[in-house]
Amino acid sequence: MVKSEVVPEANGLLPASQPATCTPAAFSASGPSPPAGASTKAAANDDQLAVSEGRGSFLADVMLKYSTELSDSGKPEEALPVIEEALNLLRALHRTDPAMYDTKLMEALRRYSVVLRDMGRNEVVLPVTEEALKMCKDLHRQSPTKHGADLALALLAHSEGLYNIGKNKDALTTVEESVKKYEALHQASPVEHQTNLALALYQHSICLSKAGKSDAAFTTLERSIKTSKAPYYHRTNEQEAKLASAQLTYSDRLNESGRRKDALTAIQESVRILRTLHQVCPAAHEVKLARALLTCSRRFEGLRQHHDAATTAEESVKMFKALHQAHPTMCRCHLAAALYQYSNCVREAGKNSDALSAIEECVQMRKALKQAHPAKYEEHLGLALFKQAICLELVDRREDALAALAKSLELRKTLYSTAPSLPNQHWLAHTYLYHATQLAGLGKKTEALAAIKEGVHLYGILHQAQPEVHKAHYIKALDELRQLLDTKESGHGEPSAKRRRTNDDRSVSEPSSKRRSTRLVGSDSL
Repeated sequence: MVKSEVVPEANGLLPASQPATCTPAAFSASGPSPPAGASTKAAANDDQLAVSEGRGSFLADVMLKYSTELSDSGKPEEALPVIEEALNLLRALHRTDPAMYDTKLMEALRRYSVVLRDMGRNEVVLPVTEEALKMCKDLHRQSPTKHGADLALALLAHSEGLYNIGKNKDALTTVEESVKKYEALHQASPVEHQTNLALALYQHSICLSKAGKSDAAFTTLERSIKTSKAPYYHRTNEQEAKLASAQLTYSDRLNESGRRKDALTAIQESVRILRTLHQVCPAAHEVKLARALLTCSRRFEGLRQHHDAATTAEESVKMFKALHQAHPTMCRCHLAAALYQYSNCVREAGKNSDALSAIEECVQMRKALKQAHPAKYEEHLGLALFKQAICLELVDRREDALAALAKSLELRKTLYSTAPSLPNQHWLAHTYLYHATQLAGLGKKTEALAAIKEGVHLYGILHQAQPEVHKAHYIKALDELRQLLDTKESGHGEPSAKRRRTNDDRSVSEPSSKRRSTRLVGSDSL
């Protein structure tokens, strides 16, 4: 077994109390093992110093490679001390010979920022990317041709760091500079710089979207996707994962614009990339793959491909359940969303008992989430309770359905009172209408009439604000009010349960007709 390497104190690389260590696997992957247990006093001559520097450089290379492997394997906590030790070595070596170690130190700083980002320590990332960017700018001034790609990459990393702490204006300016440099590099050498240009364009689109420039963001994102499909030289796992995220974002934007088939194609490409990465390293990509599968199920559902939607949702649920066992707090909201989607899919296939079981599990999880974060999960719990009411009615548990719907209505009323937006007003109006039909079905016609009048009133306001969006809803509400009034006067029964379920369920799936707002599109997203 290879023992820990102790770097000579004379080099000033690390204190004697902090030996640089690395695993045997890392050494064997990088070359022959270095001398074990070496420890000397101050170097006596230039030859000894050169040997010590060479040993330190070798060890830094090994640790940099090992930290990258740990990070790519989804183990950023283990990668952190290794990359920090590599940085200590490289900083010391850089002081003795800047020209020799410029590139290695910049790469180590970049890898350090990636590890910190993966750990969610965004506030610490920015000083690291700033240091790397300053180095790159200094070197670029001395040799623009040699360090053009280094500067473009440093600008991209710094933009991501700025964006992640909410400094979007600075992030946008920085990534625009990165894109310009990558465009010039790509023109000179398309294959070599194709991937990083695509990633810079993706980051640019994110910043544009955050700045409210949705059209420009979409155009830039389309260009990123198109660029990523061109021939390329090599891609790291990190780059592949980012391109998978770009495809997922592209799918979301296409879906919002009504291009559902294209949206499905995009998310299927994201799933394909993530499946490949997941085979190589499950721990690092399991959450991303499960989320992409969930989105893919929604796209299938939007195209009425219910069998594929159910199969994909089931796979997502299985993955999230395994993740939830290992990380209950982190993955609870994801599992709840997957169960919600799975319930929708199997209900469409007529498996009402399975649909009810899934949505009941979802409701329990969202109750726990709401208890911990009331404002954040109030809307999601309201949706789950609404769907639970539908599933309960389908198995003829009408009293239980009414109770679930009443809870959903209370949450909707609270949400609308705190955030009186048009989407929240629509959902409240819709819930009132469904509540009215449930009450009428149980013979509570006076309460049903009061509920439907509330729904009609809210839809009347919505129709005035957005006639083209809510005309159909308003007409439907008035028609149901008329039917209820006729029923009350004549003493005849309420509309059939089958018709009520069909109408209500369609309205839940398509809440705002063809022009759904972004808020409604993402109302049950992760």
